[in-house]
Amino acid sequence: METMKPREAAELANKKGEIMWGGRAAGRKNPLKTPVRVTLHFLPRGVVEVRKAETDESFELIRTGTAFFAGKAPRRKPAPKVEPPKVEDAPKEEAPESPAEIEQGEKEHQDQAEPVGYETREQWLQASINLLRPKFEAVGLPLPKKVHISVGFGYGAKAESAKILGECWSRAATMDRVNHIFISPEITDVVEVLATETHELVHAADDNVSGHKGRFTKVAKALGLTGKMTATYAGPELAAELREIAKQLGPYPHSALYPNGAPASAPKPKDEAPESETEGEGEGESEAPVSSGPKKQGTRMLKVICSEDCECDGYTVRTTQKWIEIGLPSCPFGREMTVAA
Repeated sequence: METMKPREAAELANKKGEIMWGGRAAGRKNPLKTPVRVTLHFLPRGVVEVRKAETDESFELIRTGTAFFAGKAPRRKPAPKVEPPKVEDAPKEEAPESPAEIEQGEKEHQDQAEPVGYETREQWLQASINLLRPKFEAVGLPLPKKVHISVGFGYGAKAESAKILGECWSRAATMDRVNHIFISPEITDVVEVLATETHELVHAADDNVSGHKGRFTKVAKALGLTGKMTATYAGPELAAELREIAKQLGPYPHSALYPNGAPASAPKPKDEAPESETEGEGEGESEAPVSSGPKKQGTRMLKVICSEDCECDGYTVRTTQKWIEIGLPSCPFGREMTVAA
């Protein structure tokens, strides 16, 4: 086994995401004599949850920068075939089932059926709200009967994608008096998506009255959210519950959207042409914009002001460094202005 960090270890995982855990490298020269078969789950805020592969039990919580002993998981031996017991006597005829028993059997069959699967992310998110309702009732803060939820960037920050994972609007801000929730299109991990949704649903149940204090804090912690209240994430128990909810819902029908362009680490589509085929195309032209919206300002405007004791009373303009190097402007009364500190 070799020492490595979680991202490196994840590359060794088999199709089931399993690796062999040999213990943290700090303070230990050699790996464990009996390595443990585990899976790694990357949570928000740089937290990695190590879970036993056999039981899905939370084994340890580490940070993304923690080095540990890891190795490839060996193939599992196939379970021995067990012959069914021979039935010597024919079973006795059972009494026909009543309509109530038939209805109950059909309901149990539906509960054990495969995940529904949804065509749109909004359908998936809306269905997840109904699965989360019992948790809110259990902590004494039921959800409103109707909540709008969709995917979109947050409003009101200069770098929305970097700061806002979810946002909830109060009923007073909408025409239909229904809370509107938006989940960032940059996140695709189902636990992070559902944990963000749970955070925003607490706001919806409280209608944003408490902010991130008081009743919000009490309910969020009771639900299993942890961390800073303005940027919560699911604790181990809630994360396990959210995984089960995600299994019932099926795959999250959404692909990550990067407002500043996909990072180098992002997986590329299979049908995307290799670099050798596109090399030389569009030479001399700038890279195509990732959005049809307004372009980000690239030139910094500097503030140039006149003295407050001048008759102009502190006349102010903005210009670029290029023009300042040529010469500073003058105020309407002919006094040379200076660059503000």
